[in-house]
Amino acid sequence: MNRYIEQLLEDFKESARRVPEPSHRIKSFNRSDEGEMEDFAYVETYIYGEKKQLSEIVSIPKENFPPRGKLNSEQVENLLNGILELLEAYFFFPDFPENLPKAIQYQTIVKHWNDKHIFVGASKTHIEYCDGNQEECPFPAHCTTCNDLERESQENKKKKKLEEPLISLLPNKSEIENFIKQQRQQKIKDIIQEQKKQNTIESIYNYCDRWCEECRFRNNCLLSLMEEEFYEKNIFSDKSENMLEAFDDMLNASVQMLAEMGIDNATIISPENASEDIQLDLKSHPLFKETQKYMKLLNAWLHPKTKKALCSIGSEFESNTMEYLKPLTLLGHYSVLVHTKTNRALNSLLNSNISEACIFDMNATARLILDCTTKSKKNLVSILNAEKNSNDELIPLLGSLEKTEKLIESNFPKARTFIRPGLDE
Repeated sequence: MNRYIEQLLEDFKESARRVPEPSHRIKSFNRSDEGEMEDFAYVETYIYGEKKQLSEIVSIPKENFPPRGKLNSEQVENLLNGILELLEAYFFFPDFPENLPKAIQYQTIVKHWNDKHIFVGASKTHIEYCDGNQEECPFPAHCTTCNDLERESQENKKKKKLEEPLISLLPNKSEIENFIKQQRQQKIKDIIQEQKKQNTIESIYNYCDRWCEECRFRNNCLLSLMEEEFYEKNIFSDKSENMLEAFDDMLNASVQMLAEMGIDNATIISPENASEDIQLDLKSHPLFKETQKYMKLLNAWLHPKTKKALCSIGSEFESNTMEYLKPLTLLGHYSVLVHTKTNRALNSLLNSNISEACIFDMNATARLILDCTTKSKKNLVSILNAEKNSNDELIPLLGSLEKTEKLIESNFPKARTFIRPGLDE
């Protein structure tokens, strides 16, 4: 037996001399840095490794190992030391409990010699035989791992039990989101209050044409000042969902401020608050139909014109193109504004029980519509003069605007002479 064991130990040493070189990926790393190699070996194992039987990796068949019953203690120790040196050469390290008898270590290794592993060629690959299940522990009366895991589990349970009352005191996700929302609404209210102290003109933003870039009242407009402040204090962000949340918070903050002043938002006449009957009357009203018709006619004429102009940007005619686009853009902007503001004014007109504030809003809105139709006609005439061949398309648009103005004046007789704060003073 001794001669056979000596030959087997020689086979171990010969196998250890034939350990394959690590892959080209591992060669590029600093193999003397154990931390670096251990981290990379983990990645290497799960991405590139191929599982093979340990007997195949080291080229020592399981059948070569003599049974434990035919070995004395010295022979077991010699074989075990040779096996551990062989495995270490291949970067494999069996994990055993401290003071586990060498005979049991030998039997365990041989028993699992055909188990599959991945040869990494660097760092340490630990071979574990205990999975922490006390009932199936391979080392009863010797293993501390199972006891350590059980003790750790019990300690974690105690710790969790102690932490539960503390966790219940912490705010949940919904409470945190509500707190952030309340903070933002309060910040919005503070900005509104602060800007109202400036030299602003009351409600000027409700009755202007909303072409802010050329407005001479930007420093007197609460809405304009608020927008600048909101962006400066990062209440609005680039993300659309955050923008919508901010607008929603701004609306809620405004409603709260109205309530603090004793104004019920439900009493304000608007398309959203109008009854179903008023909505039906509104949509059948000649003025509503006319502004809707004008918007459709304009879009049918405007779309191909704008598309053609945009396609020529970047060419030698770019400066002329940009100059040509401005009146087209204004026409589109005013057509939408005329229709939506007509909707607002008619809501008040068709309501039999409205307040003085709503009457003021109705006449101021009607005056704004006339202002927009006047500017629209001016832009159409300038295009008509420049494009003599567009008469057949533009004259119906001018006619629709003329009809809209007549309907405004007949339904809102005070509109033409109504003085909007700041704008007509």
